[in-house]
Order: sequence, then structure tokens, then C-alpha cells
Amino acid sequence: MLRVSLLSESEFTIVGHGVHSAFIDNAQHLDVANDARRVSPWDLKHSDILHVHSAGPLALALMHRHSGPRIATAHITAQSFIGSLSYAEAFGSFLNGYLRHFYSQPDLILAVSAGAASELHAMGIERPIRVLPNAVDCASLLKTSGRRDAIRAKLGWDGRQVILAVGQVQPRKGVKEFIECAEMFPEANFVWIGSFLFGPLSAERAQLRQAICGAPSNVTFTGILPRPRVYEHYAAADIFFHPSHHETFGLAILEAAAAGLPILLRDLPLYRDIYGNGYIAADGDFAGALRMLIQSRDHRQDLGAKALRVARKYDQRMHWNDLRAAYFHATELWQARSTAM
Repeated sequence: MLRVSLLSESEFTIVGHGVHSAFIDNAQHLDVANDARRVSPWDLKHSDILHVHSAGPLALALMHRHSGPRIATAHITAQSFIGSLSYAEAFGSFLNGYLRHFYSQPDLILAVSAGAASELHAMGIERPIRVLPNAVDCASLLKTSGRRDAIRAKLGWDGRQVILAVGQVQPRKGVKEFIECAEMFPEANFVWIGSFLFGPLSAERAQLRQAICGAPSNVTFTGILPRPRVYEHYAAADIFFHPSHHETFGLAILEAAAAGLPILLRDLPLYRDIYGNGYIAADGDFAGALRMLIQSRDHRQDLGAKALRVARKYDQRMHWNDLRAAYFHATELWQARSTAM
């Protein structure tokens, strides 16, 4: 039986983001697998393989210490820090250097999208890279969607359309554009789930706090919510609007798609690769796209059905087979490297 040490530094630091959600999903896979089991990352001598989801100093230290195969899931690239962390541009060379060193340690890198893989190559990463997208729990989201009316009543959303966003409060995520659109549609409620991931080090924190405080009354920022409550918000919302400027994958978008929500995004190459015609791509004119969705129930239903079809391709029930194959691939790479040394 394969023994996997699984680590994400989010487990004891900051939760409420896609990296932590992907780590939890990975842990749950291992906990029910009949041919693998999860072991403590603090007991590496009983570990066959180390798999890290975060890119912090503890993950780096464990990769230095682990004597067997090592895998890193690349949720983060150098571009991820721009518009997320204060002074990211000023410390760009340091961040690039650190990530290049970090991603030179694993035997295999699992990039969460082809776009993330391209960014890693552009950073000069030479380790083997395999694209393994994040997965989504379609069954749980659809089950929660079956309680839509009751959840809407509980949240006090009866009678008004709700436009939902889920993401960290950062300029990179398009918070200001979200608020600007809310000002144009006072007849709808706009709800943002998420908070400042990096605390005082978050990019433009003061400006975003001011924007939130000055937002119209139809805008709600909930802060970080437990995942089951986030699922309830997907189930109860009418439209998912995510005006982010950059993503390596965007797990929250896929979760919204699995709930059957119509998806409105910025026109990014990453989204075209993942969603095809299963979403609306806007490049600045978010208001026009929102107006069409708000006014047309048929259009919302058609787009939501397309989004759900996309999400089913990423159902987590199929994810374990790909992840297991990656573990064995990393083992082969490690054995080949050990033999050559």
C-alpha cells in the first residue's frame, strides 16, 4: 500500500482559498482509497512519497528532508503574487528566485492547468511537469442545489436576483469591478465570499477596505465561510460573476459551474481552455453581459446547463485515478534519477 505524506501549510495558517480546498479534497481521496493511505508529513521515514500543495518554507524544508519521491502541486506561480501581495512588483526578483528554487526540488510538478504549466516554463522551471486540474464534488453541489428555495429563504434572498463571487479580496480578483457593477444594478443583490488572505500584507488593502465601506447597500462581503456554507451560496445564487485578472485554475468557478450557475468571467485564455462555450467571456463590458443574464431566465438556464456539463468533466470521482498515476510516475522519475546519481 502506498503511503503518502500530504502537506499544505494552509492547514495551520490561512484557509478559505482554493489551495486549501484542493488539499482537503486530496486528503479525502487518500482517506478512502483502498490502495493508498495518508501518513503524517512529520514522520517522513514511514512515507513512500511526499506531496505538497503549498509553496512555503516548511514545504520546502520537507522536500529537502524527504529521501523518496516528491511531488508539488503548482497552484502558485510568480504571476499569482501580482495584485495579491503588497510590493510584489518590487520584490519580483526575490519571489521568482524563491519559486524557481522551490519548483526545482520535486521529482514531478502537477500544474493545475495548462496555463499554470506555461507560466512555470516561462519562469525557467526544468523539472517534469504534468497537468492535473483540480477536481470538483459535483454530487455534493447538486445535492445542495436541491435545497435552493429553503436556502434562499434562510439567507433572506427571496424575490431578488443574486450575483455571487467567491475569492480573496484582492485587486487581482476584480473586487472594484464587482462593486462598480453592483452600483449599476440596484435591483439585484451582489454577494462576495472571501477576505484578505495576506492580512496587512494584502495588496491595496486600505483602498479595498475603503471601496467596501463605500459600496452600495445591495453589496455584501461575507468574509470567509465554511465550505458547506459556500456550497449553499452557490445553490441559492442566480449568477456567478468572477472578474479576476489572473488565475492558475479558479476552483471556485468550477464549483459554481457544478452547481449549475451561469458563469460570467473576464476573457482570459485559461478560461477558454477549460470552459469553451460554457461561460460568457467579457473584456470590460461586464454590465452588458450582466444585464442580459438578469433579464433572461432562459439564457441563465441555458448557460447554467452548459457550465454543468463542463464541471462534470472534472468530477472528483475520476480524479483519483489520475492522481494515483501521477504518484507512480513520480516514483519512476525518482528511481531513474537515483540510479543516474
